Amino acid sequence: MTAKRAALNATQHERIGSALRRHPLPGNLRELFRVAYRILAARNDVEPMASGDAVAYGLEVLGDASAATRPVGTVSAAVAHAFATGAPLDDLLPAGEKLGTRDILYDFQYFMATELRRIAAARTVSPDALSDVTDRTLRSWVTHRKEASDPRNPASENEG
Repeated sequence: MTAKRAALNATQHERIGSALRRHPLPGNLRELFRVAYRILAARNDVEPMASGDAVAYGLEVLGDASAATRPVGTVSAAVAHAFATGAPLDDLLPAGEKLGTRDILYDFQYFMATELRRIAAARTVSPDALSDVTDRTLRSWVTHRKEASDPRNPASENEG
């Protein structure tokens, strides 16, 4: 009966497909597996969810997957979208909370570094040929972001 519980109708398939098309999927297959696993787990639990609820539960890992007007996922993606569209940051800064600008800058550097290095590899040119920073700087941005996000790294806690 597992296959019967896992079956979804065309509307639910379209809902999943639409959410996935809008999401940047930074983890590629890892993100897809997380969505699929959650849907299957919800449908095959001791008390299975209805298929529509299971789809909603599965899509939760993508963030607010119903919002087609802005990127979902990290605060960094939401800030980047606000920057690109000239939108205010009010909704991203709840009262009494701080915006982690250092993490947003690290995320941006990491994104730029990985993208420039990917494009350089595809075009078989040096990353230096694509931007005004050296490949060494791009490598340091990748390393720095990984170190900053490592919970075992005491420097990653409350840098200020």
